[in-house]
Amino acid sequence: MIQPLRLGLLSMLPLLAAGSALAQTAPADGAPQLIRLAGKPGAALPGTTLRQLPTDSRQLLRETLGLRPSDDLRPLRTETDERGELHERFQQYFKGVKVEHGQYTVHRAAGVLSGEFKPVPAALSTKPALNEAAALRAALATVGARRYMWDDAAAEAGLRRISQDAKATYRPSGELVVVADYRQNGATGPLVLAWKFNIYAEEPLSRAYVYVDAQSGAVVLQDAIIKHAHGPVEALPATARPVARPAAPRGVTTSATATFATRYMGTRTALTDLFNGSYRLRDYTRAAGIETYNLRTGTNQGTAVDFTDADNNWTTAEFNNTAKDNAALDAHFGSQSTYDYWMSTHGRNSINGSGGKFINYVHVRVGFDNAFWDGAAMNYGDGNTQFRPLTALDVCGHETGHGICQATANLVYQNESGALNEGFSDIWGAAVEYSVDPTKQTWVVGEDISLNSGGLRSMSDPLSTGVLSPCPANYRGRRWNFGTTDNGGVHTNSGVLNHWFYILSVGKTGTNEQQQAYAVTGIGIDKAARIAYRAERLYLTANSDYRSARMFTIQAATDLYGAASPEVVAVTDAWFAVGLGTSSAAAAGTQAQCLPDDAAVLTASASAVSLCAGETLNLTATAAYPTTRRLRSFTSVALPDASTAYTAVPVFSTTVVSGTTLQHGLETLYRSSFADLQGVRVRLSHAQPGDVALRLAVRNSSGVTTYVSLATALPAAGSTAAANTLDLTFADNASATLPATMSGSTLAGTFRPATALGSITPGTLVSISLEAQDGVAGNTGTITSVELLFRRLATDVPSVRWIGPGLDVTGATASTQPAGPAAGGTAVYRYTVLASDPFFGCTSLQTVDVNVSQPLLKADALQADLCAGRGQAFGPISLRVTADDSIAGQTYRWTGPNGYAATGKRRSTTSSIGGLLRYTVSTSTPGSNCANQQQVAVLARRPVAAAPAGLDSVACAGGNIRLRSRPFENQLVGPYQFSGSAAIPDFSAVGVRIPLVVPGTTEGFFDLRGIRVSLNHTYVGDLTLYIIAPDGTRVLLSRQNGATGQGHQNTLFVDSVGARVLSNGASPFAGSWQVDDANGFAKLRNTPMAGTWNLFVVDGGPADVGTVTSWGIVTRSNNTIWSGPNGLTATGDNVLAALPATAGHYRYIGTTTVPGGCTFRDTVDVRVAPGSEWRRRQSTDLALAANWTCLPTATTDAEVRGAANAQPLLSTGLVQVRNLTLRAGTALALDGGTLEVYGTLTLESGASISGTDGTLSLRGAAVVLNAPSSTALRIPRLLVNLPAAADTARLAQMLFVTKALTLQRGILKTQASSLALMTGGTIAETADAYVSGRVMTSGLVSASTSQDFGGLGMSLSQTSSNLDVSVIRVTDQAIGRTPARTSIRRYYEVAYPANIVVTATVRQSYRDAELNNLAEADLQPYRAGTLAGPWLPQARTLQNTSLNYVESTGSIQGIWTLSTPTAMLPTRNAATSFSVQAAPVPFGASGFSLSVQALRPERAASVAVYDLMGRLLVQRPLTIAAGLNTVALPEAGRLAAGVYLVRVVLNGEAQTLRVTKE
Repeated sequence: MIQPLRLGLLSMLPLLAAGSALAQTAPADGAPQLIRLAGKPGAALPGTTLRQLPTDSRQLLRETLGLRPSDDLRPLRTETDERGELHERFQQYFKGVKVEHGQYTVHRAAGVLSGEFKPVPAALSTKPALNEAAALRAALATVGARRYMWDDAAAEAGLRRISQDAKATYRPSGELVVVADYRQNGATGPLVLAWKFNIYAEEPLSRAYVYVDAQSGAVVLQDAIIKHAHGPVEALPATARPVARPAAPRGVTTSATATFATRYMGTRTALTDLFNGSYRLRDYTRAAGIETYNLRTGTNQGTAVDFTDADNNWTTAEFNNTAKDNAALDAHFGSQSTYDYWMSTHGRNSINGSGGKFINYVHVRVGFDNAFWDGAAMNYGDGNTQFRPLTALDVCGHETGHGICQATANLVYQNESGALNEGFSDIWGAAVEYSVDPTKQTWVVGEDISLNSGGLRSMSDPLSTGVLSPCPANYRGRRWNFGTTDNGGVHTNSGVLNHWFYILSVGKTGTNEQQQAYAVTGIGIDKAARIAYRAERLYLTANSDYRSARMFTIQAATDLYGAASPEVVAVTDAWFAVGLGTSSAAAAGTQAQCLPDDAAVLTASASAVSLCAGETLNLTATAAYPTTRRLRSFTSVALPDASTAYTAVPVFSTTVVSGTTLQHGLETLYRSSFADLQGVRVRLSHAQPGDVALRLAVRNSSGVTTYVSLATALPAAGSTAAANTLDLTFADNASATLPATMSGSTLAGTFRPATALGSITPGTLVSISLEAQDGVAGNTGTITSVELLFRRLATDVPSVRWIGPGLDVTGATASTQPAGPAAGGTAVYRYTVLASDPFFGCTSLQTVDVNVSQPLLKADALQADLCAGRGQAFGPISLRVTADDSIAGQTYRWTGPNGYAATGKRRSTTSSIGGLLRYTVSTSTPGSNCANQQQVAVLARRPVAAAPAGLDSVACAGGNIRLRSRPFENQLVGPYQFSGSAAIPDFSAVGVRIPLVVPGTTEGFFDLRGIRVSLNHTYVGDLTLYIIAPDGTRVLLSRQNGATGQGHQNTLFVDSVGARVLSNGASPFAGSWQVDDANGFAKLRNTPMAGTWNLFVVDGGPADVGTVTSWGIVTRSNNTIWSGPNGLTATGDNVLAALPATAGHYRYIGTTTVPGGCTFRDTVDVRVAPGSEWRRRQSTDLALAANWTCLPTATTDAEVRGAANAQPLLSTGLVQVRNLTLRAGTALALDGGTLEVYGTLTLESGASISGTDGTLSLRGAAVVLNAPSSTALRIPRLLVNLPAAADTARLAQMLFVTKALTLQRGILKTQASSLALMTGGTIAETADAYVSGRVMTSGLVSASTSQDFGGLGMSLSQTSSNLDVSVIRVTDQAIGRTPARTSIRRYYEVAYPANIVVTATVRQSYRDAELNNLAEADLQPYRAGTLAGPWLPQARTLQNTSLNYVESTGSIQGIWTLSTPTAMLPTRNAATSFSVQAAPVPFGASGFSLSVQALRPERAASVAVYDLMGRLLVQRPLTIAAGLNTVALPEAGRLAAGVYLVRVVLNGEAQTLRVTKE
């Protein structure tokens, strides 16, 4: 895009067209722009192919302006002009906050975009540091009024009465906006967050939008709402805000035609209404009404009354009274005439364009010398010292014009935009007056009301002193107000627009203040008004200045009359006449505003004249000004005749007047450079130049003025009958001196001054003036211009800038990679280099044209949707190039899936795979080799292969069945979900990226339904959410919606008609919402879908945090319609259908219809079984409902049929069953989850249960476990939780528990079998819930530790050595017989490796129910080798009757139980038939000897020596005689030092000794 040129550049040039409007960075200063779209016929240059523009205007703006995620343009209004063309205006927002004055309009018929877009810094916070109340206080402190409208109870009551709103008030409320800080460079000042208030002050009168910086509290702009006809007025009384009255008055009213004896327009007819017997100045035939009220020199509009008349003949005698009531007749007639003008000429229905009411207030305050528009009504004073009553027709049109501007361009009432606001009002005043009475002074504003002058302003001669307010006729020329008074000169600088309109209407020939000749042919006031109105209504925006007004009026004329029409020529030349831009006849490159002697010398070149799209183009420029810098004064100064004093013409002055110096600040650069003054040029006309002396007056910073004589007397003229013209340059290096006489009436040349310029060194300059003296009487003349010729300083250089398609770079060099024409072909791209004078704003330019090529290439497939046939094969795919350059020799290369490659414009291929198939065609232009490529996508659908034959679905009678249609080949079905916690970085431009991988092939596809997001954030209005597909395609989900809400709660972002719009909603968002992306999900149509998708969440504001908890891709299912038994109809690719109540075979048919007219059929055969049956169907999961004919319950029976590679597995979940049968060969793996059995668990031959971590839960009142072998049941966890404590579960076969046995309620009886608790397993029992019968386990009893065998009830602790011990616990069985010779109903069998004697602490636990009527306090441990005894009593070392255990110490091998001495178990004292001692102790290398005292001889005795690990070291038989025996063991001397156990056995009795070797 070629950017329109702005202040300091070349905004006065006609718009330069490019091949296309390309995305570009918003202008740095946010100034108004005009962008021409190449998609408009006629907008492209020769050889350019037009691109297809987005049909959505919002998207068009986003693409063209290159907006960021934080930027938004929201629809503001759509207008249809008189040509039937649409104009869509959009309001700018940043992070959800309105950007004041930021608006853009799409003019599709004209093929242009216009507006101003403010480049808001990304770091700008949208959170105010100042609250609304504090900001209002700051605003009121700045306004500084003594009284405000809301302080006036009468005004407030009047407002409520007029508005018929009991809550209406003048008290302002704040609105947060982003606005420029007008204190710094006006509309281009830095942007700030501000509170906006409508503040209406009563004393003194003012009304303005006041903007308060929401961070600092400073007032950055006051935009006046009240706009006066004559500039600022001091200390005006307040008026209440008028509010539209009802469309029709109360009571009975009749429209009537009146006769008015007006004050200024003579006798006129007008419409009034008859109400309750009197006629009022009200007309309800036009719009919502025209009402004229008498404010009775007051200030409160709520107290205004009607003007009335008895006979509707409003005569002079009645109304030309001392109160000047006839002024009301002019106001009423003026409003009717103004309404008629706008309706008939422009088709505009009232001020607001939609039939709003005209309201006039006459007799506003006492002696009020002004009129004003207050934002809703016209207010007219009665005049005083300067004016008569201000209700003249052109003033009425003027004030109404402010209302028109408010409703259209809404120009800010400051500086140039404010001057345009006033200028347009003057234009409409003239146009209305001309439409009613062309004989009046159309081009003088306020001629009827002025008391002491010819009018208020002159549009034909703005500089005229014959009017009250002389104005500039030239842009930034004479009388231009450079200061801040009158809001930056809005009533003065408006003269330039006035004069332009006058010249455009009637034409003019002359020379402007830039000394440029112009000739304009007028087009008439009607055409001129049409152009002005179209520009104001449709193109101008709030901060438009004169340069943009020129640009927009040229465009408006082009819209109405054509690009090369006389009207466009006239508009262009009229602007040239007032000093803006070039004339229509100027060739390209002509200087704009810069005079020829000031023009920069420019050269421009490009690295290539032709290139391919995307290649690098280097642009180079040189720019230099002439070596002489000319400081000029074009002010004409008349020389007094016969004067003894010199007349000064100031040329150089460092004094700032009206906001600038004489040379626009250039003096600061040259104030120390008098030595560089090379010459002085003076132009004058005089009847006798010989009477004139010239000198320079040079004043320095010390206040000393030095004079340099240029000529003591100019050459004398031979004739004084006419003026003689001289153009003289004085320079020290000139070779000629002034002649004494002139040979004719003209003289031009360069001459030496009378005193050398270099003869003085004044120091730092303050001012330089040319002074002239005419010392002889009789002849007069004028100095017409003066130029100081300085040697240009090295620092006085132009500002250079390159602009062009997608380019806007400051500097002499630039690089760009131009994109090709969107639709292919070759386009001429024009790049323009601008050299701007930084002091005077004039600009020079040069252009470079470059041919940018990109082959035209469009392609498609005839079959965008392809379906497999009956044989599952695909038909042909017809690929074709539909648009190209058709150059001889041009080739086309196709590539695609499965290595497809072909050449040609039309190809046919057949795919062997289904899915989203992408074919790429590429081409290059012969000669240039510029390449382009297009992608063609074909969605080929083919269902995956059917299920294996003979494997029917099985379900239960009366249950449900899941009907699933086959997915298509490479169809991705999800779900795809991220769950976790991803922190959102605060105030980060990067944000957080959360990837989500969609597995699949290149051809994978899904039908996207939406994107689901859940997140929490303390200020969700800061957040922008978007996704990026695997190929980089980006879709905006939400741009800073929701303000202070908490986030998104399972929000589904969709792209569907009727979905809720995020910007209209409030956070937290839940349910479905339309994505913010203008193109929605359509842009994902051809993107690869398998790969990594990314969700980005960007926080655009500080001080708030949050996290993303989940996001996912939601896909749509196939649209399958099912039919089946019992009249079934259902829709979906996964539906639940009811089964018949009768067992048998049934068929269900699913029909899927897809785009392309293809239909696929799925058949599901179902065998309805009478009960629950598990068989692997979808997986090995025992809990998966799909594997069961119907899920079993606690009250139904089931069977499980496993097979090789199809065995059941329970890893999670719960399966409940009453009676469960595992059929032969079934191996159930309990790796997790719970299997609950309420009846009988039966394993057939070869069936088994094992696993890693699952639970078998026994829940029934009489559960029985039957297994075919002792190894069939290896349960990780066994849980017994029966309905009642007395209930019993029975184990009919050996059962192994590998991890845990838990009894919560009820009894588990092992019957004749055993329950084995594997090493490391645990058992948890209660007093009432326990195992009855045998439980066996084992464990390592380590030295100095305790082993409780998983909680079996016995614990052992010993200090000798590590020992593997096995324990069998038997409960509910006593030893011996009752009532005598018995034990408790529990005993333990302890065993460990033979030939080891271990002494340990043995703790035996018991339940109270096992005491067997024995006295608990008398319990004592007993040990025996067999159940038959003999039982050896063991000394009780510890007893705890609360915790139910008894401890003793002794040898641990054998059978242990608890009894009492009175119970009389069969007992025998230990080893009473012999005793044994060892000597010496300790022993040494000779070993040791045993002394054995025996009661009787024993031939089968033995002795053995063990180490503490139980290993046998020495063993031999003994023969023992009755009496004392000595047994020597010398072989023990070979043992290593340590402790050993010696065991002697006689007659089955044994004794053990501990011996030590040193």
